[in-house]
Amino acid sequence: MKHAVFVAAGLSLCLSAWAGLELVAPPARLEPPPDATLISAVLKLRNQSVESLTLREIRSCCGCLTAASPSVGIAPGAEFELPFSYDAKGRQGLQKGSLTLVPATGEPLVVPIEVFLRRSFDAEPRLLRWKKDAAESFLEAQIEVDPSLAPAAPRISNSSTKFPAELRAGPRPGVWILRVTQATQAARDSLTLELPLPGDKNKSIEIFCTRE
Repeated sequence: MKHAVFVAAGLSLCLSAWAGLELVAPPARLEPPPDATLISAVLKLRNQSVESLTLREIRSCCGCLTAASPSVGIAPGAEFELPFSYDAKGRQGLQKGSLTLVPATGEPLVVPIEVFLRRSFDAEPRLLRWKKDAAESFLEAQIEVDPSLAPAAPRISNSSTKFPAELRAGPRPGVWILRVTQATQAARDSLTLELPLPGDKNKSIEIFCTRE
């Protein structure tokens, strides 16, 4: 019986020594302010082994996620923060990625990262398309303006002669409906919506229209 106890204790110690990294808490989904281009955050981690731990490398799923390994070893049982950043340029909506932390000993730890990106002035959809012999005489896009920009309201700054359009008040504050009428024949064109802002910081959105 004593031999079995010693074996079990030795096995437990061995498993603890190789347990490696763990997350103190799952990373929350990042929701930066509208139009953010570079998001910084931290992962909270713990060395749950009985030996000092060194991160050999950090692998990213893409170039948009970056993090640097700590330059010193992490003591047994110690908690630490790992800063990372996300390059949001040219992206919008829910983005999913991951960082893989590879320790010098033990198993790699894969950490999923989610970032929800919003624009302060946006339209959905950006393409209004009528298929051949489409029955719809008009299509609509929903325009949204972030509350932080109130009371700014969008306007059509560059209209289309092929696809007549008008802006209407939407179902709630900060929302407008762009109604575009189908062209009389097969055509492609675009129109521009502009959001006038103080200090010549106007924002614009281009809506593409096509009739097959």
